[in-house]
Amino acid sequence: MITIVPLFVDDTETFQSAFEEAVHSRCDWIELRLDRALNVLDPFRLLEILAVLNPGDKRLLYTIRTDREGGEISLTDTEYKELVRQLCRLNGLVDVELSRLDHEEPLASFSNPEQTVLSFHDFDQTPADLDVIWHAMETHHPLVQKIAVMPHDRQDVDRLLESCRQHRTESRKIAIAMGEQGTVSRLWGDAWDSFAAFCTLSQSSAPGQLSLEEWLVKRTGKNGPSGGTNC
Repeated sequence: MITIVPLFVDDTETFQSAFEEAVHSRCDWIELRLDRALNVLDPFRLLEILAVLNPGDKRLLYTIRTDREGGEISLTDTEYKELVRQLCRLNGLVDVELSRLDHEEPLASFSNPEQTVLSFHDFDQTPADLDVIWHAMETHHPLVQKIAVMPHDRQDVDRLLESCRQHRTESRKIAIAMGEQGTVSRLWGDAWDSFAAFCTLSQSSAPGQLSLEEWLVKRTGKNGPSGGTNC
């Protein structure tokens, strides 16, 4: 699995220090959470900050997590899609919320599918229609398909991971069961074809995230499951 470290972007020295720490860490990607910044910064100023960042050998993922899916900003569809268009001009990947898509305006009309992480989040439950969600993302052919949900019990974790393993696609997949019950999905998701884990350096962006150091220790110090959560 690859590791992705989320950072909330702003224009302070604190962010710059955290970004440099991430660049020199053992993570693979850096997710730049932009929703908090957009509440206080002009979009053009934010784009200026992003354009001069040097990630070294890390890959950048730009994410505007809106209040529709547990984020910190409210945007109209028009505002959201225009920001995504601007982000696609930068060097990196762009997270796009599945809820922003409709049949009249597909993903390709405002984001490049080859640089898109198409995502679905539910911080309250694990929906019964996981297969429908996977297939809805599949129609847009993004680089990555991501589902993150809140399990109420071990069966919810099983359902999510099995849905990931059974979903056939050329896209990469990320399946995250949030909270303590979903730790197996963050540590050993690759046993079910989930290729990435989100880990913290200092500030968590979702319930149940492990620190990067803890994740690396657990992955290298213990054997993982053979493909089932009843282990």
